[in-house]
Amino acid sequence: MIKKSPWQILLLAVVILVVGQSLLVWQYRRLEGERMRELEQRQATVEQQMEERAAQGALREFLEARVAGDEVRASRYITEQAALQRQQRVSEFFGVQNYEIQEKEKLEEGSFRFRVELMRDRLKHIELIELLKIGENYYVNSVQLAG
Repeated sequence: MIKKSPWQILLLAVVILVVGQSLLVWQYRRLEGERMRELEQRQATVEQQMEERAAQGALREFLEARVAGDEVRASRYITEQAALQRQQRVSEFFGVQNYEIQEKEKLEEGSFRFRVELMRDRLKHIELIELLKIGENYYVNSVQLAG
Protein backbone atom coordinates (compact mmCIF):
# COMPACT_ATOMS: atom_id res chain seq x y z
CA MET A 1 0.00 0.00 0.00
CA ILE A 2 2.83 2.38 0.87
CA LYS A 3 4.65 1.61 -2.40
CA LYS A 4 1.77 2.77 -4.60
CA SER A 5 1.87 6.53 -4.30
CA PRO A 6 3.33 9.37 -2.24
CA TRP A 7 -0.19 10.84 -2.09
CA GLN A 8 -1.41 7.79 -0.23
CA ILE A 9 1.46 8.16 2.24
CA LEU A 10 0.58 11.82 2.69
CA LEU A 11 -3.11 10.98 3.16
CA LEU A 12 -2.23 8.33 5.76
CA ALA A 13 -0.04 10.82 7.61
CA VAL A 14 -2.86 13.40 7.63
CA VAL A 15 -5.35 10.81 8.93
CA ILE A 16 -2.94 9.78 11.71
CA LEU A 17 -2.39 13.47 12.56
CA VAL A 18 -6.14 14.22 12.72
CA VAL A 19 -6.84 11.14 14.86
CA GLY A 20 -3.97 12.04 17.19
CA GLN A 21 -5.13 15.64 17.52
CA SER A 22 -8.71 14.50 18.15
CA LEU A 23 -7.53 12.22 20.96
CA LEU A 24 -5.46 15.01 22.51
CA VAL A 25 -8.37 17.47 22.32
CA TRP A 26 -10.74 14.91 23.90
CA GLN A 27 -8.31 14.18 26.72
CA TYR A 28 -7.66 17.89 27.32
CA ARG A 29 -11.40 18.63 27.56
CA ARG A 30 -11.93 15.71 29.95
CA LEU A 31 -9.08 16.83 32.19
CA GLU A 32 -10.22 20.46 32.04
CA GLY A 33 -13.77 19.40 32.98
CA GLU A 34 -12.47 17.56 36.04
CA ARG A 35 -10.36 20.55 36.97
CA MET A 36 -13.33 22.90 36.63
CA ARG A 37 -15.47 20.69 38.89
CA GLU A 38 -12.68 20.67 41.46
CA LEU A 39 -12.33 24.46 41.28
CA GLU A 40 -16.09 24.90 41.63
CA GLN A 41 -16.09 22.66 44.70
CA ARG A 42 -13.23 24.65 46.24
CA GLN A 43 -15.02 27.91 45.52
CA ALA A 44 -18.22 26.61 47.15
CA THR A 45 -16.23 25.52 50.22
CA VAL A 46 -14.50 28.91 50.49
CA GLU A 47 -17.81 30.75 50.12
CA GLN A 48 -19.37 28.56 52.84
CA GLN A 49 -16.44 29.27 55.17
CA MET A 50 -16.74 33.00 54.49
CA GLU A 51 -20.47 32.89 55.29
CA GLU A 52 -19.79 31.01 58.54
CA ARG A 53 -17.12 33.51 59.54
CA ALA A 54 -19.41 36.45 58.77
CA ALA A 55 -22.23 34.94 60.85
CA GLN A 56 -19.87 34.06 63.69
CA GLY A 57 -18.36 37.55 63.59
CA ALA A 58 -21.78 39.17 63.93
CA LEU A 59 -22.60 36.80 66.79
CA ARG A 60 -19.35 37.67 68.58
CA GLU A 61 -20.04 41.40 68.22
CA PHE A 62 -23.54 40.90 69.62
CA LEU A 63 -22.28 38.80 72.53
CA GLU A 64 -19.45 41.24 73.30
CA ALA A 65 -22.02 44.05 73.45
CA ARG A 66 -24.08 41.94 75.87
CA VAL A 67 -21.04 41.31 78.06
CA ALA A 68 -20.24 45.03 78.03
CA GLY A 69 -23.88 45.86 78.82
CA ASP A 70 -24.01 48.15 75.79
CA GLU A 71 -27.67 48.02 74.75
CA VAL A 72 -27.24 50.44 71.85
CA ARG A 73 -24.41 48.44 70.31
CA ALA A 74 -26.25 45.14 70.86
CA SER A 75 -29.37 46.49 69.17
CA ARG A 76 -27.35 47.08 65.97
CA TYR A 77 -27.07 43.33 65.53
CA ILE A 78 -30.69 42.25 66.03
CA THR A 79 -33.72 41.96 63.75
CA GLU A 80 -37.24 43.08 64.58
CA GLN A 81 -38.09 39.57 65.77
CA ALA A 82 -35.22 39.58 68.27
CA ALA A 83 -36.23 43.10 69.39
CA LEU A 84 -39.75 41.78 70.04
CA GLN A 85 -38.30 38.93 72.09
CA ARG A 86 -36.31 41.44 74.10
CA GLN A 87 -39.42 43.57 74.72
CA GLN A 88 -41.44 40.52 75.77
CA ARG A 89 -38.60 39.43 78.09
CA VAL A 90 -38.49 36.00 76.44
CA SER A 91 -34.79 35.98 77.23
CA GLU A 92 -32.46 38.28 79.11
CA PHE A 93 -30.09 40.12 76.85
CA PHE A 94 -27.86 41.61 79.52
CA GLY A 95 -26.11 40.58 82.70
CA VAL A 96 -23.85 38.22 80.76
CA GLN A 97 -20.40 37.87 82.28
CA ASN A 98 -18.81 35.49 79.79
CA TYR A 99 -19.74 33.31 76.82
CA GLU A 100 -18.52 30.37 74.79
CA ILE A 101 -19.77 29.42 71.34
CA GLN A 102 -20.15 25.65 71.41
CA GLU A 103 -21.82 24.56 68.19
CA LYS A 104 -22.95 25.96 64.87
CA GLU A 105 -25.48 24.62 62.45
CA LYS A 106 -26.43 25.85 59.00
CA LEU A 107 -30.20 25.87 58.76
CA GLU A 108 -30.71 27.06 55.20
CA GLU A 109 -29.14 29.55 52.83
CA GLY A 110 -28.31 32.67 54.82
CA SER A 111 -29.31 31.27 58.21
CA PHE A 112 -27.27 29.75 61.05
CA ARG A 113 -28.06 28.55 64.56
CA PHE A 114 -25.42 28.70 67.28
CA ARG A 115 -25.44 27.03 70.66
CA VAL A 116 -23.86 29.42 73.16
CA GLU A 117 -23.03 28.83 76.81
CA LEU A 118 -23.37 32.02 78.87
CA MET A 119 -22.25 32.77 82.41
CA ARG A 120 -24.77 34.95 84.25
CA ASP A 121 -24.63 35.39 88.03
CA ARG A 122 -22.13 32.50 88.19
CA LEU A 123 -24.70 30.20 86.60
CA LYS A 124 -24.36 28.62 83.19
CA HIS A 125 -27.16 29.15 80.71
CA ILE A 126 -27.39 27.68 77.24
CA GLU A 127 -28.96 29.77 74.50
CA LEU A 128 -29.80 28.93 70.93
CA ILE A 129 -29.12 32.02 68.85
CA GLU A 130 -30.29 32.12 65.25
CA LEU A 131 -28.67 34.50 62.78
CA LEU A 132 -30.22 35.59 59.52
CA LYS A 133 -28.51 37.19 56.54
CA ILE A 134 -30.13 40.42 55.45
CA GLY A 135 -28.39 42.08 52.55
CA GLU A 136 -24.69 41.46 53.03
CA ASN A 137 -24.71 41.24 56.85
CA TYR A 138 -25.88 38.78 59.48
CA TYR A 139 -28.22 39.75 62.30
CA VAL A 140 -29.49 37.97 65.40
CA ASN A 141 -33.01 36.87 64.57
CA SER A 142 -33.86 34.77 67.61
CA VAL A 143 -32.50 34.14 71.11
CA GLN A 144 -33.98 31.18 73.00
CA LEU A 145 -33.01 29.43 76.18
CA ALA A 146 -32.19 25.79 75.48
CA GLY A 147 -34.27 23.17 77.17
